[in-house]
Amino acid sequence: MRDVSLDVFRAVCAGTCGGRAGSVTVLRDASGAAQRFRMLGYGCDDGPTTYYDSRGREVGGIALQPVVAGSPEAAAFQAQREALEAGLTAADSVSCRNVPGVR
Repeated sequence: MRDVSLDVFRAVCAGTCGGRAGSVTVLRDASGAAQRFRMLGYGCDDGPTTYYDSRGREVGGIALQPVVAGSPEAAAFQAQREALEAGLTAADSVSCRNVPGVR
């Protein structure tokens, strides 16, 4: 993951509901370039999935809440996730506890 700066990982891990318990997945385009980051945060009650651009700026999120499979709410969350991850593939994952400077 040499193509992603430590500063970007720090920004993502410090973002919405972030902290040392968070986990970041790098989403890459077809050429292998890091384009987006998906952070599973555990620093707040609803533990959302938050998305960041290649510079570590928040671009969207999906709240963690119970939904019934096949319901309109479940379909809306899936459509939101697909839009945020369109054309990208999940690649490397990093625990925020392994990112120096994250509290």
